[in-house]
Amino acid sequence: EGREPLVFQCSRHDDHMGSVELAKQCLREGFKGVFAGPIHPGCKLMDHIDGKVTIYLGEISEQEKLAWCRRAFLFGLLHTWDTMPFSQSIIEAQGQGTPIYTRGVGPFLGTYLQHGHNGFEAGEQSLWTAYTAADVDMSYASWAAARQYDVSVMIESFKTAFREIVAEWPRRNQP
Repeated sequence: EGREPLVFQCSRHDDHMGSVELAKQCLREGFKGVFAGPIHPGCKLMDHIDGKVTIYLGEISEQEKLAWCRRAFLFGLLHTWDTMPFSQSIIEAQGQGTPIYTRGVGPFLGTYLQHGHNGFEAGEQSLWTAYTAADVDMSYASWAAARQYDVSVMIESFKTAFREIVAEWPRRNQP
């Protein structure tokens, strides 16, 4: 199953998630944008959905979301929060090998995203420039970045830490 030249965004659409801005950018650049998830009252996303370049799927299942992540070259999340601590959507997209296209605010740069390695800072590149730069190595780097949040990896990390604590216990607690 090949990737298509499109950016996918699946989130709740409100003023903080950058959905309207991303849809406008898709229309301006002629780059296909596919949006899914609930639209909060007052969000003007539908004003920028034309059914050709920008498409709104509505609310979709988890399986559909992951399938769209696998189809897309980029996962877009142009949030405006500079303190957003975690984005499950970004980890899910990266887990499908999809590079991220986001703003350079909050923990995204450095924590989930290394610009040019596993995704792009939106202010740095157009969607088409990001699309032409994305490659197999970037897809693998995206998957590898998400791998650290996999439950099996986290369990092994906790087991290792626990073994180290138990091994040190007698030495640290000697009179």
